[in-house]
Amino acid sequence: MEKVDTLKDFTKIVVETDEKNPATIATITNGETVVADGYRIHTKIRLMFFVPWRARSLP
Repeated sequence: MEKVDTLKDFTKIVVETDEKNPATIATITNGETVVADGYRIHTKIRLMFFVPWRARSLP
């Protein structure tokens, strides 16, 4: 499988079984995640923080 640095270039991810007639397990888009019964999805949100003690004053 090809390594991807970011998911920003994808609009939709579809997870399927590896069968002749694949069954969709999950569909993931920017605004919605649909998961088949009996499965679950774990997500990780990227948080951006402002760290004031690292901020520098202008001279």
